[in-house]
Amino acid sequence: MEQEHEEAARLLKAELRRLADAILDLEARGRLLDDAPQLLKLLGDARSRVFGWEVRLARRREEPRPAAAGPDDDSASVVEEAIQREQEAEREWFRTWGRQDDSEL
Repeated sequence: MEQEHEEAARLLKAELRRLADAILDLEARGRLLDDAPQLLKLLGDARSRVFGWEVRLARRREEPRPAAAGPDDDSASVVEEAIQREQEAEREWFRTWGRQDDSEL
C-alpha cells in the first residue's frame, strides 16, 4: 500500500511538472494562448491525477469500519464510486480510437 502511495505521488509530481514546463515553454515561444488545445489536454491530465490523489488520500485517512452499516458507510461508497469513475475515465481516455461499425454509432 505504501509503495502504491509513493508511486502515485511520483506520478502526480511528474504530471504537474510536465504542465508547468509546457506552460513555461509555450510562454517563452510566445504561443501560450495559441496552443490552447494542447494546454487543455495537459490540464485535463493534471486534473485527473490530482483527483486521483485526493481520492487516495481520503481512502488512506479512513479508519477500519465496524461490520455494522452506519452513516460513515456512505462516505466510503462515495470514495469507491469516485475511484471507479476515475478508472473508467482513464480507460476511455486512453483507448485506441478507430473506425466504428454502424452498430456502434
